[in-house]
Amino acid sequence: LKLLVRLVRSACAAEEQALMEEREEAARKKAEEEENAEVAGKNKGGKGKPAAKEEADEAPEEEEEIEIKVVDMKRHQRTMLASKRLLKQYSGVLRKQIASLPQPKFVDAPQTLEMDAKAITYDSVANWDIIQMPVIERMVKMLKSPDCVEKRYRLEEKIKAMDDSIMTDERAAMADLASKRAAWVEMANDKAGRDLQSVRDASDAAFEAYVKDIKKAFDLRLQERLDEVNRQSLQLQDEIQSFFAMQEQRIREEVGSFKETEAKDMRKQLSESQAHSSEIFSQPYVLKLAILGKILDIECIQEAAMMTVLGDPNEYVACKEWESDVIRDKYMREVLPTMKVADVIRLQAMGPPKSYLSKDHLDREVSARRKVLWDELSSLPNLELAQYIDREEVPWQDLVDKALSDRRSKRGYGTLNTALLTPHVALSNNNATAEAAHPQRYCSVHGLVEKASGQWGRHYFEVVVDALSQDGSTVSVGFDLVRTSLDDAPIPGLKASPPDDEHPKGNYGASIQSDGFVHFEGRTDYTGATFGRESVVGCGLDVVQEFACFFVNGTRVTIPLPSSAGAGPP
Repeated sequence: LKLLVRLVRSACAAEEQALMEEREEAARKKAEEEENAEVAGKNKGGKGKPAAKEEADEAPEEEEEIEIKVVDMKRHQRTMLASKRLLKQYSGVLRKQIASLPQPKFVDAPQTLEMDAKAITYDSVANWDIIQMPVIERMVKMLKSPDCVEKRYRLEEKIKAMDDSIMTDERAAMADLASKRAAWVEMANDKAGRDLQSVRDASDAAFEAYVKDIKKAFDLRLQERLDEVNRQSLQLQDEIQSFFAMQEQRIREEVGSFKETEAKDMRKQLSESQAHSSEIFSQPYVLKLAILGKILDIECIQEAAMMTVLGDPNEYVACKEWESDVIRDKYMREVLPTMKVADVIRLQAMGPPKSYLSKDHLDREVSARRKVLWDELSSLPNLELAQYIDREEVPWQDLVDKALSDRRSKRGYGTLNTALLTPHVALSNNNATAEAAHPQRYCSVHGLVEKASGQWGRHYFEVVVDALSQDGSTVSVGFDLVRTSLDDAPIPGLKASPPDDEHPKGNYGASIQSDGFVHFEGRTDYTGATFGRESVVGCGLDVVQEFACFFVNGTRVTIPLPSSAGAGPP
């Protein structure tokens, strides 16, 4: 466990160091490129000042601090100091404003950068308090540690993964310990049983050698010996239990020691990172900072705000900043897919001021999720669809009802007709399994799917025989005619349907019996294709080629239909 933790911590530290170096290198290259471009522009303008000299003049300026003067909507003024290097490094907007600042009259006097809320006009945020001191202060803090939020979430994920790994190893160790304990106890019991049997055998042999009048003495001797063996067995079991209890306590102590020592530093870093990010990204300022980061082109603030919102989107549904075109489309596209279906449905029913989320985005998200659910329902097997219907909470009941209706009308749901049940049939498994409730009675059961005479096509279904007794019981599977009652337990193919105008003498179905007989046209023929417990029987009816066929565990049995079947199946 300790080695695993050290490897995890080493990998985390290396990854974090590489990420920080990569960010610093990218920021440094970007600043150099922009400074070189600015110097080249000045040289091209004819000022005649060499680029190297300008870089030398501006080099000390990178470590200076400038005074940011914030003027809000009420014309209140507040000032604060901020690193000129950080402002120029992270913001393209502020870099241009800093470059245009006049040089201070005195060497120690800081340059003043004025940020006036009334002077900066953006149509989508004109009436909001984005450029105010609390927001600017958080921006400056964020620029000092641009990866604080990312570091926090990364540490949280790694600690969670580490905890999961520890718990998995602990459970594995406990399971192994329990199996060994059970094996040792079983061995002790076996040994005790063998010892007891050995003592009994020895006592019986000695008893037969002596006369009956000393049987009592041998019984007393036997009892003493049995008591001793039982005592030794109990003592051995106590020792086993004590040993494994000590091992269990040792494992718990090692795990507890690891949690207190090895993970202490990482949890401390997490706590500091959480406190720092929470100080900057408190709930009322998250979306304000997101808009500010977009306006000032500060990528780290935008990424941190997005990560914070994705952590719990429901906390921000009432923030009016969603109306800003600056962030709305991007945030809607990335936030809504992470939310649960129930939350999206709830948000769709809400409106301002309870929720400022875009109705268009919500409607598109709901439409996309309904399509996904419909595709899933359409592809589910019958059994899984039945289990889905039995769930207590279904997002869109209309889709489930439509899927069920389509399944029944197009390819059958696989359930049996409860309207024609007789007292000797018991149904289970969502009415997909039938069982004879009386061992000496005949019974029949029909499915729900019906095909009217005259319809063309190929129809097929399968039946699995779960159980079939060997005392002469049989089962028949096949196609039958539509009937109004099954009280006389009709066998498809042997008993005709009630007569009608089209069939004055009635008509017959077709079926195959478990002992190898097939029934059709009122007669019975033997095929030899028998089946029983755990057999799969497939039944096919082809009214195009005019034949019925059965498959018994892969063996095909074909029955030609009568010539009158040309008008369609019965």
